[in-house]
Amino acid sequence: GSCKVLTERFMLITEGISDKKDELEDQLKEVQEECEKEIRIKKDQLKRLETLLGEQQGNLALRTGEQNEAESGSHLKSMEFDTLSDEYQIRMEKCCTNLNDLKSEICALGKIRGELSNMQGQNVFITDCEVSDWRYEACSATCGGGTQAMKRSVLVHPVGGTECPPLEGTATCALEPCPVDCVVEEWSEWSTCSAECDSGTMTRQRGISVHPVNGGEECGPLDDTMSCHVQACNKDCVLADWSEWTECSKACNWGHARRHREIAEAPTGTGSCPWYWSWERVNFKWCSTWSCRSMMPNPNLLLKCQEEVDIIVLLDGSGSLGSDGWKLSQHFAEVFINSLEGGDDLVKAALVLFSGPRTWEALKKCYGSDPSVEVDLEADCGVTRVKELTNDTAGVAEAVAGLEWPAATTATSIALAQAEQMLKHGRETAKSLVVVITDGWPMSQYATRMAANRLKTVANVLWVPVGANAPMHLIEELASLPKEDHIVKVNAFIDLAIPAKINDIMASACSKLDFSSE
Repeated sequence: GSCKVLTERFMLITEGISDKKDELEDQLKEVQEECEKEIRIKKDQLKRLETLLGEQQGNLALRTGEQNEAESGSHLKSMEFDTLSDEYQIRMEKCCTNLNDLKSEICALGKIRGELSNMQGQNVFITDCEVSDWRYEACSATCGGGTQAMKRSVLVHPVGGTECPPLEGTATCALEPCPVDCVVEEWSEWSTCSAECDSGTMTRQRGISVHPVNGGEECGPLDDTMSCHVQACNKDCVLADWSEWTECSKACNWGHARRHREIAEAPTGTGSCPWYWSWERVNFKWCSTWSCRSMMPNPNLLLKCQEEVDIIVLLDGSGSLGSDGWKLSQHFAEVFINSLEGGDDLVKAALVLFSGPRTWEALKKCYGSDPSVEVDLEADCGVTRVKELTNDTAGVAEAVAGLEWPAATTATSIALAQAEQMLKHGRETAKSLVVVITDGWPMSQYATRMAANRLKTVANVLWVPVGANAPMHLIEELASLPKEDHIVKVNAFIDLAIPAKINDIMASACSKLDFSSE
């Protein structure tokens, strides 16, 4: 006896150490995943920046080439201007000299002509023809070379002197080259965005087909920028509007109606989203605020469940119950299941009896991580699937009466995992509920938390902790929400025989009750 108790205590200590190891490994895994996520984000950002750098380096090379070409052309034009300027200066000086020489020659010829007339004894006043300056009409072109008519009139008619020169003529005009406007190419495609979020930029470019010359219209901008991916990198999720309130979870004894909010937009980057059961996403309000006793014609009667629900009862048979505790738990389970009205559109019930491994070898099998090890669920782990889901609730209750007390350790996590598997054969239209009747600590708190969290995704889990040694803080973590609807504390095993306590548990398990059952 004492050796058995000591062995079981050391088994609990061993599993506690194993739990701590698993928790630390999970924390390490979370840190590693977070680091890997950050590394992926940084690598993606670096890749985008490298792509953008390559594009901008290409643009820089293109613009540098254009700048070098423009500077080279400017140098050539400057040399050409200097040469033409020198030539213009030389020609202007030569023209001025020729003009002055001609004027001097005309003046000299006039004097000679007068002297000759005097020598011949002619007393005649010779008058040469004098004309006005040319008057120019509009040029036929504004650039590139045109013609214009020119006219002049006689100011002094000739008397024995030189005849008048032509009074009309044509001259070339607008000889300067016409201006050429800039012509640009089509825009290129937009570049990739410089960032996936937090507002990046996209760029595009266009080249020059024809450069402006002779004062032509200058080119417009050759580069264009546009904002992109303006959403925040690290953005929390966006929640949808509240749903409608559900029906009350209980028919009496203070239940809850619930409403929730789904995720409308998922979080991005390192953004977060409230846990499904947080107050931001789930609200509860009280309902059915009256006692079950007030609705019963006789308070000693037992309520009967008449709801379409799949109920699996997990009955603790560990040694910590003691002989009397086992008998009272067994009796309660029989009475409770007998109060479930079975039917295809009513209750289907199942039963699992659980204790735990008795030996170190069995402990390693049940809680080990080697999938190749064959495990006998009943012989090694002390977990028996007594009845699968059936509408023969009376038959399930009868099976409870025939159970023997295993009196071993407490493999609660394995029992919860078996309930999850059994619910895979449940009805799609029916609610799912797992009722756990237990008095003590599970062998593995870590494994029990994991199993309960998985189970709560497919069913509500109602806990019936019995006695002063029941781990209430742990059970509050394991129960479905709201806790007030899914934990019915029983102070002592003897209370399991009291109709009022049985009805309290039934009211939490079933929302459609028959208050008049005999």
